[in-house]
Amino acid sequence: MIKKWESLPLPIDFSLIVYGGYYKDTNYDIGNLSKNIPKNIKNGFYYVEDRYAKKYPKEKDININSRYSYNVTISIFDLNTNKLYIYILDT
Repeated sequence: MIKKWESLPLPIDFSLIVYGGYYKDTNYDIGNLSKNIPKNIKNGFYYVEDRYAKKYPKEKDININSRYSYNVTISIFDLNTNKLYIYILDT
């Protein structure tokens, strides 16, 4: 779990949640829900709040894309446009 704002790019696990994609023989299409977050943000920061890990602390070390459900907020701040994008996913 990320506890502070980090520089972009997003790690693959979070990128798959926000944008979807194909990784390790698996197609992740949950990212189709966040269509308003541009993929081309290069200069910025991100923050992740993993509410699933807070609720189930014994499972916090399980890869976020291998869990039974998502309960996460991913915030991306674009320094070039001064826009903050917030993606809340609770399945």
